[in-house]
Amino acid sequence: MKKTSIIFAAILMMAIFSTKVMAQATSTNGAFAQIKTAITLASTATLEFGAMTSPTGAGTVVLSPAGVPTVTNMVLIGTRHAAAYAVAGVAMATYTITLPANTTLIDPVGGGTMLVNAFTSSKAIGTLVGGIDAFNVGATLNIADAQPLGDYAGTFDVTVNYN
Repeated sequence: MKKTSIIFAAILMMAIFSTKVMAQATSTNGAFAQIKTAITLASTATLEFGAMTSPTGAGTVVLSPAGVPTVTNMVLIGTRHAAAYAVAGVAMATYTITLPANTTLIDPVGGGTMLVNAFTSSKAIGTLVGGIDAFNVGATLNIADAQPLGDYAGTFDVTVNYN
């Protein structure tokens, strides 16, 4: 009996030490990607501060995104409105709006300049309900004391990105 126990123990020891020990495990997972409609942005109205009288000192025209002006040291004459934009893309997606820090309006004939800054949007984050949305942009026009008369124009960039 003792001899049988020794043989059994020897066989058991060989089985234990000859078995491969697995030191790794593998799991399979999935991968996913979608191609969606690109977001688009179109200008539907320009930023129009309107005509104004020469300032009685340095002045500003603050035009809200709703097109409401607040004026210092001058009188506004004529039409004014905020810039307007149309956005299109994936339905119910949200997007952010990036506005410029400033831009300069230049009179190409007289060479005068005016700074436009403090851009504001009617919304910070938009939602493409039905795949479309719209927003407005206002800003502040800074007019120097004794600003040269002229017709001033410039450009600025607005960017939208999916969240």
